[in-house]
Amino acid sequence: MLYSLADLQTFLTLLAGVLLAWVIHVGAQRLVQSRIPETKWLLQHRAGVAGLVDPFAAVAAILGPASAGWTPPVEWNSHRGSKRPLVILLLAGPLGNLVVGAGCLVGLRSWVGPGNTKAVLAAYRDYLGSFVDFADGLSGGTYLQRALLLIGLVQLIVAVISLIPLPPLEGGRLLFLFTPKTVGWQKAEYQLAERNIGLIILLVGLIRISSGLVPPFAYLADVIAHGLAVLFAGL
Repeated sequence: MLYSLADLQTFLTLLAGVLLAWVIHVGAQRLVQSRIPETKWLLQHRAGVAGLVDPFAAVAAILGPASAGWTPPVEWNSHRGSKRPLVILLLAGPLGNLVVGAGCLVGLRSWVGPGNTKAVLAAYRDYLGSFVDFADGLSGGTYLQRALLLIGLVQLIVAVISLIPLPPLEGGRLLFLFTPKTVGWQKAEYQLAERNIGLIILLVGLIRISSGLVPPFAYLADVIAHGLAVLFAGL
């Protein structure tokens, strides 16, 4: 988000988009928990702000050029029978972000027409360097239109980052849920999850250290979110 500080309006929009994405992510998990009895024993979110904001995710969101961070990890009491309830719960957050992001982009296309969104999406990758240039690229767009575009893209980015196969993200939990219970995989899970090696790799992969180097996970999130944005914009 620091890349948008040159324009206070864009910075505040981006901040609102990130917070909304986190609320939707956690809210989708809790909705699934309340509606599917099998998942009620799984979720152990903390109450209040602590249940919504992971401090390391906040750092990644602030310093990462294509990062909106992530929500606190899903915790569960124990493995009970089928893996299906846990899979549903782990996918609920990213799916919630994906649905809302798609809705924003489809709604924007209906509002301004594909011609005005095409120019922005064609230059989508520019936002790795500057959210301001990206948000201002909507030809003839109003602030509300640019905000809808930016918020929709933040939703997609949160969904993509959440599925990176590294603990503490949902993608990492899904990975180790289905890997063989061999000594090698157990050691890998211990190092990545319990010793927070996965968290370190994640931060290095999302935060730009050099102005000429795009972090790998930030680039990955950009490429996938770009493809999704083009898909939902109907171009």
